[in-house]
Amino acid sequence: QFKGDITIENLYDSSELGSTLCGPYTKANFGQQLPYSLGYSGNMVHALDISFSDVEFDTNKVFLNNIISDTGLVYGLSTWYNSQLSFTNAEAMDFQIANLKAGYKYINDDPGANQARYQYPNHKAQACGIRIHQSTAY
Repeated sequence: QFKGDITIENLYDSSELGSTLCGPYTKANFGQQLPYSLGYSGNMVHALDISFSDVEFDTNKVFLNNIISDTGLVYGLSTWYNSQLSFTNAEAMDFQIANLKAGYKYINDDPGANQARYQYPNHKAQACGIRIHQSTAY
């Protein structure tokens, strides 16, 4: 249970893109699923990540702001593996997600250059405010 106001801001990852210099990426543990299980994930930024949990938000304010990855993807709120969220004060809650930037280092580059850049083992940069991933396959 989350009680009180939640503010998560100014998260920044400056990792370079991944490589296969030390060999291919394989599934590291039983619980991994997409997007973690295939390729490089060291440059991903998750402001609030919930897995294998039922979470109650007993709060008036959730504020996720300025979440940036130079080369990877960015999720504001992400849930995995049948997680359930509930909000005790949903109608009065101030819920804001702002300023998410994925692949920020390359944001002004030509789309063709980014298409070539984001090949295995790298995931295409994407920013998503709320991502819900349900899967029974691990």
